Amino acid sequence: MHRQHTMPLRSLLLIAAVAAAAASPLDADCSEDELPTAPVSYRDFQLWSVTPETQEQRDILYLIQQGYDLDVWNNARNGSAADFLVPPEYHSELKLRLDEQKIPFQVTIQDLETAINHENPNATDDLEFENRFAVHPRYKRRRNRQRGHKMDWVSYHRTDDINTYLKYLEATYPQKVKVINIGTSSEGRPLNVIRISSTSPAGSTTKPAIWVDGGIHAREWISPAVVTYLIQRLVEYPENAGMFQDVDWYIMPVMNPDGYEFTHRFDRMWRKTRSRTSDPTVMERIPTATLVSNGAARAPVRICAARSMQDRGPSPSPKLRPSPTSSWAKLHS
Repeated sequence: MHRQHTMPLRSLLLIAAVAAAAASPLDADCSEDELPTAPVSYRDFQLWSVTPETQEQRDILYLIQQGYDLDVWNNARNGSAADFLVPPEYHSELKLRLDEQKIPFQVTIQDLETAINHENPNATDDLEFENRFAVHPRYKRRRNRQRGHKMDWVSYHRTDDINTYLKYLEATYPQKVKVINIGTSSEGRPLNVIRISSTSPAGSTTKPAIWVDGGIHAREWISPAVVTYLIQRLVEYPENAGMFQDVDWYIMPVMNPDGYEFTHRFDRMWRKTRSRTSDPTVMERIPTATLVSNGAARAPVRICAARSMQDRGPSPSPKLRPSPTSSWAKLHS
């Protein structure tokens, strides 16, 4: 988890909207390929934990990783092991190279496809989801049962479940929760932020703000799970009300919903967004985004971000007020 302080909330909100809605040179998918016809298989892919013991071994390991274009799950730092995803065609060759250099390693996942299949066993179990469909007692007698949610924090949930949970909280706890849509992804999915505050959602506040986001890297499923668990603890446990008495929380559970959905449907190891950019270095001006405070529009702000000229998605318009000071936390796995 990375943390920083004393950055204006205006900047945080604009950065969040741009990062989620626009493709950047680091996170963009630069291909024009169509969606796969079947999920990508990782059968016989292995996760190796490699522990270099000298600087020379670390240098050799770096060259090996670069030469074979291995997917790095964890870099070796301060004597720790490095974790690499190794395709089956490289198993024998890499074992020989590491043995030659006397670099110790162990296989921590024998078959990644098997691990993936056992990772989220209830994800497609409709009966399980139906049984977990919670309805707040306030709405049990009403015909509209859409105020319930499916979140349970024992399974990894899709973006629809997460957004439904945010709306459930807004409907159930209107005095302290507001869901704010700051735009849509390149594939049209909503980019939602939840505000948790002791101040009425319609009221003005100058309290400091805390920003938390998760799910910017598509395959890090634990990140949205942890962020939504934080939301649940803040909102649904009265003993934690003091945590938003003097500050406002702005929390975005899934910054990269397109990539996150792609990992559930097609490629579990996908990490980037799904924004299609033919030239990720093209810079264009994003239309003005207006910040609103207590119903009064503040001066428009112009921001610049890397966008493809072919990817003119909706521009961000975060309807959130600036704050004197802010803290933020980005959750990764």
